[in-house]
Amino acid sequence: MDLGGEIELEWRMGSAARALQSGLSGVAETIYRSLLEKSAHVSSSELATLKIGLAKALIGQGRFVAARAQLDSVPEEFQKGQYLVYLALSIYGEGDGRIDSVAFLAALGKASSVDLKAEDLPWLAMLQGLAAELDGQTEIATASL
Repeated sequence: MDLGGEIELEWRMGSAARALQSGLSGVAETIYRSLLEKSAHVSSSELATLKIGLAKALIGQGRFVAARAQLDSVPEEFQKGQYLVYLALSIYGEGDGRIDSVAFLAALGKASSVDLKAEDLPWLAMLQGLAAELDGQTEIATASL
């Protein structure tokens, strides 16, 4: 990829991230999908970032199954940090009363706050509260949520 292409990629990835932070998950989805269409020109790290970003946008729209499909395609070497938080979130949301608690707790158990950006920490806290609720620890769940 030439310098102009790299600059455009970085700018568009930043635009998608800002759209997500602003609550515009549909706009972010559109940007991430358009970038993934050109994924032959990005590194494996950037590809993982795009897929995780798209999963976040889909979760923001309540499309947990679609988010999980994106996350399942992230290479194993990038399955840490944000990936684990959004995987746990997609599993929980996908459950609709039938949560795969083993998969949910496995993903959440691997997530660590030291591997996350500040914007992801509230999600981790919420997921920890949901895990406590699944375990019947109402007081801990209430404090986390």
